[in-house]
Amino acid sequence: MSQDGKTLATASDDKTTHIWDANTGKEVATLNYHNKVIAVALSKDGKTLATKSEDKVARLWDATTGNPIATLVHHSGVNALAFSPNGKIIATASDDNTVRLWDTSTGNAISTLVHYFPVNAVAFSLDGKTIVTASDDKITRFWDTDTGKEFATIDYEARVHTLVFSPNKKAIATASDDNTVRLWDTRTSKEITTLKHQDKIIALAFSPDGQTIATTSNNNTARLWDTCTGEEVAILQHQYKVIGLAFSPDGQTIATASDNNTARLWDTKTGKQVASFNHQDTVNAVVFSADDNTIVTASNDKTVRLWDGNLAKEATTFKHQSWVRAVALSKDGQTIATTSYDKTTRLWDAYTGKQFATLKHQEKVNAVAFSPDAKTIATASDDKTANLWDATTGKAIVSLNHEGEVIAVAFSPNGKTIATASADNTARIWDANTGQQLATLNHQGEVIAVAFSRNGKTIATASADNTARIWDTNTGKQLATMNHEGEVIAVAFSRNGKTIATANADNTARLWSTKTGQQLATFKHQGEVRAVAFSRNGKIVATASADKTARLWDANTGQQLATLLHQGEVRALVFSHNGRSIATASADNTARLWDTNTRQQVATFKHQGEVRAVAFSENGKIIATASNDNTARIHWVRPKDLIAEACGRLGRNLTAEEWQQYMNTGFDQYEKTCDELPVHRSLIAKAKNLAKTGDKESIKTAISILKRVQELEPEIDLNPDTETIETDPEFVANKFASSGEVEEGKKLVKQGKIE
Repeated sequence: MSQDGKTLATASDDKTTHIWDANTGKEVATLNYHNKVIAVALSKDGKTLATKSEDKVARLWDATTGNPIATLVHHSGVNALAFSPNGKIIATASDDNTVRLWDTSTGNAISTLVHYFPVNAVAFSLDGKTIVTASDDKITRFWDTDTGKEFATIDYEARVHTLVFSPNKKAIATASDDNTVRLWDTRTSKEITTLKHQDKIIALAFSPDGQTIATTSNNNTARLWDTCTGEEVAILQHQYKVIGLAFSPDGQTIATASDNNTARLWDTKTGKQVASFNHQDTVNAVVFSADDNTIVTASNDKTVRLWDGNLAKEATTFKHQSWVRAVALSKDGQTIATTSYDKTTRLWDAYTGKQFATLKHQEKVNAVAFSPDAKTIATASDDKTANLWDATTGKAIVSLNHEGEVIAVAFSPNGKTIATASADNTARIWDANTGQQLATLNHQGEVIAVAFSRNGKTIATASADNTARIWDTNTGKQLATMNHEGEVIAVAFSRNGKTIATANADNTARLWSTKTGQQLATFKHQGEVRAVAFSRNGKIVATASADKTARLWDANTGQQLATLLHQGEVRALVFSHNGRSIATASADNTARLWDTNTRQQVATFKHQGEVRAVAFSENGKIIATASNDNTARIHWVRPKDLIAEACGRLGRNLTAEEWQQYMNTGFDQYEKTCDELPVHRSLIAKAKNLAKTGDKESIKTAISILKRVQELEPEIDLNPDTETIETDPEFVANKFASSGEVEEGKKLVKQGKIE
């Protein structure tokens, strides 16, 4: 991918290279060959494309038009190619024992660097002044780019097949056939440290700051290492060998490509997996766009796919003392409610993660629901009560009593009525304001689920008596009975209220007419169906089953549209409010996010126990999950939404102190977290305090801070305490230093140490 993220180039066994517009996915050009295309590279400016194939040549192309520029001929196969940082030179490494340097504008040869055996790898230093090559002769050689002269060598006991410069060009990493990666000092050619794998190393990469190196191996792992100490920091485990890897430009995440048909996204600091991107065959390569927003994967399934790089970053974890049974989000997304077998429902600020109320029952809590206006919360418990609570204060309002455990609870769309489902074989309708019971809906077995139609005029109940029933909300009169061969576990109305879907223990979900109670379709699984949901437009029915799948069905024809695979029973599912995504919760310790249109998995959210429930916020920006690991978690689907939320609440950018605390980087790398807001003035204060010490290094740091502030806001006044606008960082820093000397002098005079 080009550095600006606009162009994508792909190389394939179908003897073509394709150039694509990365924004639209449209093909820009097709480059045809007589042999398989093995590799492709773009110059830093994205204007020139280099390819290598099995026909002993490398080729240069205009990346804008797809027109050929030059053919770079060797006498044997080309193993590697690399652009110089300025894009003016390309180096090709070949089985003919040479590396050749070429002018990218003309294709003319500049110089030839000679080994005694085939050359496997070539790399430029970041300043372009040095080239390093590795060969079957077990020697790594350093060359002056301008003169083509060799000036240093490193002798190995094994063949070196990969080499990479560190970002600061002070070290180079080499991978060899002895299952090691070694770091070398580029000035002295001395070994710094050795990193050992248990199998052949396939790929390696430095993090952008150079402090971490990542390696992949045939032993099904990628590993992260500290470049200073050589210590292993994390193991990133796949089920098959890991073929490729790439760090994000900010270094916070790393992506791996594997033989198990997945690319995975990991948190660099913790080593935890934060997302999984699925293909139908081996994933051979992965790369980030320069802006971090896109991840590109290439697979043997004959596809290249672009993924949202902002997906699946976990935001906050909420802890209970036992299994978390259910989770709900208020309509405004500000509050999350979690229910647990620890006999409590807890209310949390969804943004800060702080708990602000605990709602206590006498037994485990099974369900929770917010009223439409988010002012009231209803909870259902094994203590035979459903309770209503003030959602702001957590104070109890009223208790709704049954003769058996209360299993489910739901508010009517207008919030005036509440329905409860109980093990006492009844569902009951209550006045949400007074708690007065309005009607009793009788079954011959425990009632497991209850749902209101969108207009609130009818209620559907699901029962262990093998029936689902439809009732008139106002009168409590039964309108229809839908018979099954097993207990009915879940029930859902379509948005228009004309159909109802039921999930059953007889391995089916069924579609019914709400007017007649007539069965319209049967959706078959190989295990109990645990949950059912309609898409917002009513065209798709989703089902979750103990057969380890969720399935999508055409609501009109009953035809199966897709199978969404888990490694454990699927317990729950929910559509996003815009219908574009569906989230599933499973006993395989994950919740997964799927694209409704493509049916592709786009993210994985991991727990340490079975995931029992999943919910979307109204705006689709947050997914909440509840698990047997005693936690509920919220995941910002896009971190940019979390940043926007923070900016909206704080109304400012990070202070100098906050930047040091949270970002752990120098002030010269300060960024505006909120683009529309000004740089925080504490940075200028920080520069002033540093300069006033009079220390030369502190003054230099102050100048660099002021320069960074000016880069972010060119018109900013660097010394707002004066009447004139001052914009010269060096002048202002030295002025601060002088004022510090004056203040120090006054202090000494006051102390009587000088006159």
